[in-house]
This record gives sequence, C-alpha cells and structure tokens, in this order.
Amino acid sequence: MRCRAVSITAGVSIRPGFRIGARLPHGRQATGQPTTAGGSGGAAPSSHVPPTASRTGSPARKSRSPVSFLARSLAFGVWSRFRPKTDPPPGAAGRPEVPGDDRDLTTHQLRLFLTLARELHFGRAAQRLFMTQPSLSRQIRLLENRLGVPLVDRTSRSVRLTEAGRMLLPEAENVVAAMSRLRSRAAEQSRRVRGRLVLGFVAGESAMPYTHAILDELTRRHPAVSVELCMLSFGDQFERLADDVDAAFLRPPLPPPLRTMTLAVEPRVACLRASDPLAGLAADRALTLTDLAEHRMVDMPANASRAWWDDWTINPRPDGTPVRFGPVVADIEGLLTEVARGQAISFLPEAARRLYPRPGIRYVDVADAPLSSAALAWLPGRHERPAVAALLDAARAVAPLANTPL
Repeated sequence: MRCRAVSITAGVSIRPGFRIGARLPHGRQATGQPTTAGGSGGAAPSSHVPPTASRTGSPARKSRSPVSFLARSLAFGVWSRFRPKTDPPPGAAGRPEVPGDDRDLTTHQLRLFLTLARELHFGRAAQRLFMTQPSLSRQIRLLENRLGVPLVDRTSRSVRLTEAGRMLLPEAENVVAAMSRLRSRAAEQSRRVRGRLVLGFVAGESAMPYTHAILDELTRRHPAVSVELCMLSFGDQFERLADDVDAAFLRPPLPPPLRTMTLAVEPRVACLRASDPLAGLAADRALTLTDLAEHRMVDMPANASRAWWDDWTINPRPDGTPVRFGPVVADIEGLLTEVARGQAISFLPEAARRLYPRPGIRYVDVADAPLSSAALAWLPGRHERPAVAALLDAARAVAPLANTPL
C-alpha cells in the first residue's frame, strides 16, 4: 500500500517507497546522512546510529533506541488512521464485536420495540419508557440496522409496524420473556442457602399440615439445606432451643426471650376415658369447664415450664378454682396412657382427634375452653443464621395456606 507523506511531531515521515525511520537526536536523521547541529556546520558526533532500512539494500540491524520504538508506534497509529476501510463485519475473524456499537442487539432495544409496537406512537412510548423521543427513535433505528430490516413505517402523523415488524414481534416477545426467566433463575441460584438445620417439634407437630407446607417450601427454595428433625419432650422443649435446636414447632404460650411466628389457631378439646360419664354427656351437648372441675389433670415433670402447663390446663379456672393434678408424664404417649387408664384427663389441640385415635379414649368439645395456637419458635439472633432465615422466609410464604382450618 502506498500512502501520502504524513509528518508527525515525533519526526516520523512516511514517503512513498520508503520504510519507516526516525529522526534521531544530535542532528542525525534516519537516512544516515550527517547534518549540522543548530546550523553551525560543525562535524557530526561520532556516535553514528545506522539507518533502520535502505531503499535497495538489506535491512540494517534494528535500533534499540526508545525514540525509535516510539516513532514506530506513532507511525503505526498514522497508518491505521489512513488505511482503507475494509473491516470485516462484527463477530468475524479479525474484529471482535464491540458492545454498544450500532450493530449490537440488546434485550433493552427489544423491550423498546415491544413498547412502541403496543403504543404505535413514539411520543407515548417514550413517555411510558421514561426517555426522550429522539433517544427512542435512535434505539429503534439501531435495532433495525442490526436486524437488517425495517420494523416500523414512520410518517408525520402515525407509526405502524412493517410486515417484518409484525412477523418479528412474537419472536421479540419470546426473547424478552426468556431473558426475564434467565435473570430470575440466576437470582434464585445466587440466593440459595446451604447448611444444616436442626428442627425440633413437640408431640404431633411434625404431622401438622403447616409443618409439611413449610418444609416443602424450604426444600423447593433451598434444596442444599439439610434438615434434621428431632422430637422434644414436654420437659426439655425450651432448653433444647437454647442448645442444639435451631428452631422448633411448638404450642404457646412460650417463655421469653423466644421469638415466635403463629402458624395456626384451632379449638382445644378434652381428652377423656371412653367410659367416663361425661363422654356420654358430650354426645348431647358441649361440655364446660365447670363440668370438668372434679377431674384431675395430667401433670408435667418438674423441669417443664409451670406457666406453660398452667395455661394448657387452664389453671386456675375462670372462677378461681385451682386445678387438681394427677400422674406426671413426659410425652404424649404417656399422657394418652394415663387418660386411657382413667387416672386423669387432659386438654389437647383439636387435631389430636385425627393424630391420636386410641381405643378407650374420647375427645369432646369444651364450649368455654380458650383456643389453641401453633407457632414456630427460635431464639433471638438465630434468625441471622442463613438456614434459619431461609426457614422463616419459607414459613412466611406459606402462612396463608398454613392458617386454613385444620
């Protein structure tokens, strides 16, 4: 390629038929001919630097001078500026695609096109997109250039889709929807939690619908979380929460400083021996606390929370009468055994009818017994653990489902 002569400030000349050289210090030029310094006509310094090349001879040894390196670099920049424009298209060998140039297709441009297709008016579409009309028009033209087809016909009064625009509209919608799903799935993956979660439960809480709903949602969101379920006794349920259990499905009231999330509310029923006369009376009407005043109640071990069990046994009764207690039990099976033997009675959540059907036991309604609630409990600060935080998020997500009648 032959270029016109171009001179730059570093003293580099490009002439037809010559290779690139550099003007050197101390009055010497790349041609190898001496000149006078400052026009004095004096002799050239003895440190002669050979030329980088001659017109016809073999190339001379390359100079290692920094000036020569700079000159060559600048000369290459000049050549690049004036070379013929024969660039390959974006993505072809020799020229990578540059994001943001006129030939780069983006989902942002597709979203703009979809909005314009709905509005068929540049002004209204720009207003909906919170951008100026010229900016919108420019982006649509960039998209058309990239696709190689016109998408809209523009007139001074209206905008309408071209045949290509109508055909490509569903494809653009599919691309935008796919990108939205991709981002959503990627965000899901980035939020996924790993680790071990120890969950406790008392009595039949592990079989309750809300427990299953929460655990299913937790597994769906965070399949890498390993859940370990452990049954808690009446006596150690609160102590275990302060020790090795991260959270637990329990029955309030719960002592401070436990934090709770209510999951369900249901009636409280009386658990009687099937041969008890009151069990027969309950076939005609609901019992009252006064009807049960002479019956002893199952008691809890000394390490159980007294306030918690007094609430469950409604002690004292509304009229101030203290409850009489009978045998001590540590878990639900012991409680049902003592009731079946006729040693005492107990109050249980209504779900016990389904969870604990036993020969020799009857569950009866008590008209004036307070309602029973179920809760997810954890210690303050535990919610900062990723696995516990994931559990609480799952519980909040299914709370409407969990609060349906049992």
